[in-house]
Amino acid sequence: MSKELQTVVDAAWEQRDGISSATKGPVRDAVEAAIAGLDDGTYRTAEKFGDEWVVNQWLKKAVLLSFRLYDSVPMDGGASFPGLGAAPRLRDRDRPARASPSPTATLPMTPTIHRRPAPARARRAAACRPRPAPIRGS
Repeated sequence: MSKELQTVVDAAWEQRDGISSATKGPVRDAVEAAIAGLDDGTYRTAEKFGDEWVVNQWLKKAVLLSFRLYDSVPMDGGASFPGLGAAPRLRDRDRPARASPSPTATLPMTPTIHRRPAPARARRAAACRPRPAPIRGS
């Protein structure tokens, strides 16, 4: 199956100037199948065989062709909320990630830092430590 997809994608790459969002048929089917294979892990853009990495150029071409097959549309988020700055990201960092069609697109925008609480022994030792005497002015 991948050899057939590779053949169609490579041929479409050579004729990429004629590909648009109106393109139908085997080119669209092959690109969609390649993207679906990348999403579900069936295909990889690079694979390690022994000590050598082999790049699957046809999959990279399929990704680039997908930009020609689909019109760009504005997406919610980011700079489309003027005046809010970084506050929404900090406020929303404790919310669970939204479901997305791609398993690789669920990363949070800002990293969440989790601090482990101090062990009970360290907390007790800190509570028993003598506090320094306040310095009084002369």
